[in-house]
Amino acid sequence: MRKIYYFIFLCIALPSFLAGCNKDEADAEPITPALTPMHQMYNESVTLTEAILDSITSFCDKFCGYVNRNPESKQDQYFEPIIENVQAAGALHGRKIEFGSGVGIKLDTTWLPGYEVFF
Repeated sequence: MRKIYYFIFLCIALPSFLAGCNKDEADAEPITPALTPMHQMYNESVTLTEAILDSITSFCDKFCGYVNRNPESKQDQYFEPIIENVQAAGALHGRKIEFGSGVGIKLDTTWLPGYEVFF
């Protein structure tokens, strides 16, 4: 009689045990690598065309501070695209943004051609 109880127990418990151990790896969540600071700044720079000039200036301060603390970031693949995005965003507001060799910004306060200011 005991053998029947063991057999019933194995018939019930064993499939549930095997189902838990045989979890398909396709069901597991994929591991996404963490973004580098330059990649994060690139993602932020893409949205600067919709930002106000103060936000662009604030981003420039953050970007220049990071690059000055980490000079190797000038070799990063996102360095040039970030600069292009910042300059394009500044041009939309009528400002010319220049980056120097020490990675600082200079906001040209003269209006670009084609902009008129009425007071």
